[in-house]
Amino acid sequence: MRGRFKSSSSLLSSKRPESTESTLFSREKPFGPFKFCFLNFPAPIQLESSYLLSHAKLAHWQKLRDNRAISSPLKSINPTRCFALYTLKPQPTPATSPSKSTALLLAISRKASSRMATRAFLKYLNGHTDLRKLKLVVYGGIGVYVWSNTFYSVQGGHRAILFNRLSGVKDKVYGEGMHIRWPFLEKPIHYEIRAQPHLIESISGTRDLQTVKVVIRILSRPIAPNLPEIYRTVGHDYDERVMPSVVQEAIKTVIARYNASELVTQRNKVSEEIWDVLKKRAMMFKITLDDVSLIHVSFGKEFTTAVEAKQVAAQEAERVKFVVEKAEQEKKSVIIRAEGEAKSAELIGTAMESNPSFITLRQIEAAREIAHTVAEGENKVYRCSSDLLLNLRKH
Repeated sequence: MRGRFKSSSSLLSSKRPESTESTLFSREKPFGPFKFCFLNFPAPIQLESSYLLSHAKLAHWQKLRDNRAISSPLKSINPTRCFALYTLKPQPTPATSPSKSTALLLAISRKASSRMATRAFLKYLNGHTDLRKLKLVVYGGIGVYVWSNTFYSVQGGHRAILFNRLSGVKDKVYGEGMHIRWPFLEKPIHYEIRAQPHLIESISGTRDLQTVKVVIRILSRPIAPNLPEIYRTVGHDYDERVMPSVVQEAIKTVIARYNASELVTQRNKVSEEIWDVLKKRAMMFKITLDDVSLIHVSFGKEFTTAVEAKQVAAQEAERVKFVVEKAEQEKKSVIIRAEGEAKSAELIGTAMESNPSFITLRQIEAAREIAHTVAEGENKVYRCSSDLLLNLRKH
């Protein structure tokens, strides 16, 4: 215990004056081992640094604290360590402002006291810190850091390539699972090889000089064996650098082959042609396309208005045509009906002349129909036989 507190107890040297309190506020004699003299200031100078005092000196410094020369301890006394941490408490100063020389010396004293406190604290750590534990913590932290930078994992649906700071990108592609790399020398670069959707919008011109807005959905993914080449030529963000420009070019090329109306009626054919053009362009960058679909087509306001007006006119023409055809059909039906009635009358007259019994037969049929109507009615009607068309022979 005596050796452990040697550095802290030596803060007050054996050559110090008998009265520490008189030395503290002396203007010529040094303060302990710090060789710091207080000059002729209007008030005692505050030392902002801290000092580690041995347990044997606590009684004397507590007297100074009671005389308000030292502030209360910043830490409670630890019996196992037998030291306390104190700071000097400033004395009240006059209301008058200090001179320039006094302020300069005060600043110098604060800086010197801060340096002395740092040295005393380092000296204390040198005597009270377990270096073996400190080395264990430091080496353990370094080991964990190196271990975490040696192994890396590749998630499902991903592939990785290694970039060496000395030789560049390696040609090997690493699959899913755990892999080893040189720490601080190699860096893994991960790629997702699952199909990624992209919505790309384009404004193009049709063959009949109409402006059309097209939205296409694309499912694309990189070719896994060609990932090192993709990283060298395009980079990690290949989908942002390549796909927009390639898709815009393909859309404008295909849309220019069709009229505005054909884009609506031949939608599937347009999608297939765009897919064929995109496949050839994307394969140049080692990218494959799984699906291309035309999800939205919209035209300009003027064209939409003209199409609507055309549709209205066509519907009106169809309506008029229907009315004309209906009138013609009615006319034909009237003619046919009249011709049928005339033919029927002619046939009836011929039958009456050739066979008088034909009239009797028609009378019986008419009388039967009238009798059935009267019998089925709710009211009771009494008629003479002449009303039943049975007296036609009298005429």
